[in-house]
Amino acid sequence: MLDLSHNRLLSFPQLPAAHRLVHLNLSHNSITSLDPGSHHPAQFVLRYEEMVSFSTSLSTAASLTRLAELDLSYNCLQLLPLLFFRAMSSLFTLSVAMNCLQNITMELLSRDGDRDAMA
Repeated sequence: MLDLSHNRLLSFPQLPAAHRLVHLNLSHNSITSLDPGSHHPAQFVLRYEEMVSFSTSLSTAASLTRLAELDLSYNCLQLLPLLFFRAMSSLFTLSVAMNCLQNITMELLSRDGDRDAMA
């Protein structure tokens, strides 16, 4: 278990030993982005098109294959791209309560702007 709650995290952290984590608590932070590379305030409000291109974020999430519980409650997330959670095959509990969610989507945007359904 890794408990990073009640800190001042602004984005999803890069986790070097993520493949070992089973429980991750990121609640009560100021996370506005699921992109581990977001460090500039201008990047904190993200459009869906930008979320698709975050290879760093997706590779960090892809390494969380054993993660069973993820708590992202009490943050500032506006967008929840389900693609981010795609590789978390063991995820049993996801809490995103008390965020500012405006969009939850299962669609991918291709580079030419067409929408494709996620498999």
